[in-house]
Amino acid sequence: MAKSFDGFTYQEGLDRLGKQRRTYRLAQQGMTIGRNTTLMHNINTPDLHVMLHGHNIVTLYPDGAVRLDSCGYRTATTKHRMDAFVNVFQRNHEWYVETAPGGGNIKTTPFYDGITIYADGTVRQQAVA
Repeated sequence: MAKSFDGFTYQEGLDRLGKQRRTYRLAQQGMTIGRNTTLMHNINTPDLHVMLHGHNIVTLYPDGAVRLDSCGYRTATTKHRMDAFVNVFQRNHEWYVETAPGGGNIKTTPFYDGITIYADGTVRQQAVA
């Protein structure tokens, strides 16, 4: 049976890190929050980073926004870690993010690396190349 991994808000992440978050060691190594998963605080910005095998898969911003990036590893574990913060699911081998903009009806958006979900549930549109 897989161990549970619980998501948290930006403020809860800061609380987990506590006063240690500004130390050099913690900034370099992070705090273990799950198997092969660490929580890091960027000492140059206020952002918090959830790292899986050294890859930044979730970024939490002070305004409540969440950025997701599989870093090219669309694995069950990556999806499971992301799903703790935002509803990420798979259908027919494709990943999707489910949100409720403005607390309204649920909206399903195809997942893409770098997708940002704002605190009000809106999703930043993917840049066109």
